[in-house]
Amino acid sequence: MKSSIELSVALFTLLFAWVYPIQADTVEYELRDVWLLPDVTHPWNDSQPMAGVFIWTFDSGDFENGSGAFTSLDIPWWSEESDPELQATIETGSLEITMVGNYHDYGVDITLQFVTPFNIDSSSQIDVVTSSFEIQRGVSYQGHVVSGSLAIVEANLCPADFDSTGVVDVADLLFLIAQWGEDAGDITGDAMTDVVDLLALIAAWGTCE
Repeated sequence: MKSSIELSVALFTLLFAWVYPIQADTVEYELRDVWLLPDVTHPWNDSQPMAGVFIWTFDSGDFENGSGAFTSLDIPWWSEESDPELQATIETGSLEITMVGNYHDYGVDITLQFVTPFNIDSSSQIDVVTSSFEIQRGVSYQGHVVSGSLAIVEANLCPADFDSTGVVDVADLLFLIAQWGEDAGDITGDAMTDVVDLLALIAAWGTCE
């Protein structure tokens, strides 16, 4: 009985996806020329660069309510290899990076405010007046952001086209199935290839526009 109900739900979901297709889009952004100056705790020190790239994933026509995830992040005075996990809260008007958990002599609290919200067509300058940081790794570094912007790296408006042929077809479907449970076939940005990605691929079937 349970399996027949699950099958009915799956068939309904597929039918709904055909009638009301939702296309997951992504845009890649890069932090450029971002420099942190520890003028509160170390006013005699020089500023240090902060770099990072994140992917913004959203449903077509709903850019503002998308979600972001960093693919690379390099913070001054901080070692990714040995230090506790960091988490990022990315919104179109701001970016906040904090540390997961509480540790003695360890801490990250970086807030970047944008002059104008970033979008699919343009980048944004970082507001150096309202942006700030506090990084503690044995030694505390606290200060302000003195320059930088968020720039578009690459727009991928057809993530289901894995082989970049301009068409979502059987080859892309076979690739997604081969990556089931892994992240290489992820379309929706949840780092997992599953039925949600399959539905997104079906919704995008045909020519990418």
